[in-house]
Amino acid sequence: MSCTARTIALILSLGLATGPSTGGETPPTFSQLNQRGPDTREVDFYGPASADGPAPLVLLLHGGGNKGNDEMEPLAQDLASRGAVVAVPTYYSGQPRTRQDVLDTFEDVVCAIRYARYRAVDLGADPNNVTLVGFSYGGYPAMAIAVAMDGSYDFACLPEYAHRPQAVIGLGGAYAYDAQIATLGWEEEYSQFTTRGNAGNSDTPIVMVHGAHDMNVPIDHAEHFYRTLDDSGRSVALQVLDTRHAELIDPNDPAGAEAADTITRVAYGERPRGRTGPETTSVYSRLMDQNRG
Repeated sequence: MSCTARTIALILSLGLATGPSTGGETPPTFSQLNQRGPDTREVDFYGPASADGPAPLVLLLHGGGNKGNDEMEPLAQDLASRGAVVAVPTYYSGQPRTRQDVLDTFEDVVCAIRYARYRAVDLGADPNNVTLVGFSYGGYPAMAIAVAMDGSYDFACLPEYAHRPQAVIGLGGAYAYDAQIATLGWEEEYSQFTTRGNAGNSDTPIVMVHGAHDMNVPIDHAEHFYRTLDDSGRSVALQVLDTRHAELIDPNDPAGAEAADTITRVAYGERPRGRTGPETTSVYSRLMDQNRG
């Protein structure tokens, strides 16, 4: 379903007036703000049947390979049933091989955050309570945005709205993906698009949920990033679950239900810290423990 259709359905289900907060003018769709020709991006919205005050706003980033929003629909519906307003944007998630590829990824995500904030009041959500959730490859731009210095991402879409969320969650995230970006030879020029070296540049709380048996994105990604953030004094948590990869976004799976619980708690203000869950076979983790001992 298109962005506009979902938005109208959401407004009706919340029992809100259909007039936007922008002086009665019809708000632009995300595709009007962020056009890509035949590959135009969209945002799907999900919301609770009723709301007791402004709801937390959760953005879900799907995985890599330019997968569509449908991948995140079951999780989005589950979170909406728990009281959140959920935005699921399409964004460029093909493997970035050029500077333009990386710019497309981050412009899409940054503009989606700003657009969701722009629509938040009309949708019954709190624009100042945004949780950004990145699954698989989506964990890469989510975490880079979380740790980037203020002033990064100077994109033209809705510049009056902030893009930094109140919290970021990674689900089986590919946090080490930007190491591949560095091999392109322009890491210094585009350092705001990497997590490396930026760990202490913001205070956005970070939570990672990862499967101990993840074969798509090995647990090393999460273990390494957790150590880096923890050593820098950041507010960071790593929740290791006895599961694999795709189960993390399936609310009907026990691991997916636990991940949804974590997202809900964080969206409502909880800020977990530390590492929990079973020990893993991460080579990086073992070496770090040996060095610390």
